[in-house]
Amino acid sequence: MRKLLTILAILGLSISFTALTARADTTVDYTVNGTFGPVTGFPSTSLSSAGDSFTITFSVDQALLVSGGAAGVSAPIPVSFDYTDFLGNMTNFSLTNQAGTVTFFDESNGGLFQLEFFPAGGDDFLLSLSGLGLMPGAFLGSNMNTGTFLITPGDATGAGSSLGDFTNLAVDSVSGTVTATAVSTPEPSSLLLLGSGFLALGGFARKRLIARFN
Repeated sequence: MRKLLTILAILGLSISFTALTARADTTVDYTVNGTFGPVTGFPSTSLSSAGDSFTITFSVDQALLVSGGAAGVSAPIPVSFDYTDFLGNMTNFSLTNQAGTVTFFDESNGGLFQLEFFPAGGDDFLLSLSGLGLMPGAFLGSNMNTGTFLITPGDATGAGSSLGDFTNLAVDSVSGTVTATAVSTPEPSSLLLLGSGFLALGGFARKRLIARFN
């Protein structure tokens, strides 16, 4: 009987682990690393200067990376991101937990994404990134690739990738990379099921110890 109970406990624990894997949510973490360049006839934005480097990080639920409305384009997705502009080891400007929206594009629309946000002061900023050499489905849909992707550099006239301030008509070109990393996060219900399996196993072990010493 004791062996049977032990086997059942182990079986329950195995089921818990299986449920944990099956019900895990997937979040995609994005990191943008790049450099700003000048655009002829336009000043630099208040968040950047030509020659500065920058890093932007944010995360998106993979389930939201689907086409919405226009073919190959996602619906705008609310995000919270961190932004740092720096020159060498000196930070020139930073934003933490800045609210914005991100819209993703498939490879037929240039790939990558655009990030729109309104930092303190009310200016309308748009980071528009296109990509080089993207695989089919990159950054949009169930076949979204993970890895590091090249940003199509903006040129001196502003064509290509750029960071623009629509309010003050300021623009900087952008070059660099985007790294996408998929991370699975267990759902609370799965963790509860796993915990229940451990409790059941612990209960059976306790009964066996009591029976042995009595």
